[in-house]
Amino acid sequence: MVVPVGGHLADMLRKRQILTTTAVRKIFNCGGFGLEAVFLLIVGYTRSTVGAIAALTIAVGFSGFAISGFNVNHLDIAPRYASILMGISNGFGTLSGMICPIVVELLTEEETAESWQRVFIIASCIHFGGVIFYALFASGEKQPWAEPPSEEEGPSWNPLENAFGDVKQNGGPHYNEATTALTADQPPPSYGSTITDYAYQQQPVYETQPEMVQEPSTDRYMHGTVEEREY
Repeated sequence: MVVPVGGHLADMLRKRQILTTTAVRKIFNCGGFGLEAVFLLIVGYTRSTVGAIAALTIAVGFSGFAISGFNVNHLDIAPRYASILMGISNGFGTLSGMICPIVVELLTEEETAESWQRVFIIASCIHFGGVIFYALFASGEKQPWAEPPSEEEGPSWNPLENAFGDVKQNGGPHYNEATTALTADQPPPSYGSTITDYAYQQQPVYETQPEMVQEPSTDRYMHGTVEEREY
């Protein structure tokens, strides 16, 4: 329930320009994980079953606000490489999730409340460390290294720009030449699944006249007498 509410709230703050993208990402990420760290400490130090369950539920709930922080931050800083960045960051997160059960098993061999207290204290400290690091170094602005290469640096990733751009490659046509070719009388070419514009094509004119090729059909089935019925 917290994730969609946090997402709408973050988008509203950005669209109305109440806060910058960087401020929104830092507030939601640091606020969500920071409060989760606080309630994880409460889980570690409480000895009440109801209190521990309530604190753990609230802690996980606050982590939902962090989805509007780090989880979408890849699209802010590098839209072209968001999938790669997500794979790298989520890969490290998955490794941590694989190591966590092993560490917890080693810390809770005695199966006492004090051993589990150490587990939640360590988890809280990791959260606080991530919050501090994100607050210092995070950004919501598009990074220079995520920009597409300029014409001086090399060909663009856009195939249409390579074909009809100002940069000549492998003796390809200049932009003006391509424009002249497309604005001639001949119809424009069609590529792949695109549809040819038939407005450029002149339709032939034929002299037509009505001609009866077959008598109108009559339906006598189940009508008239038996002799008149046609099957």
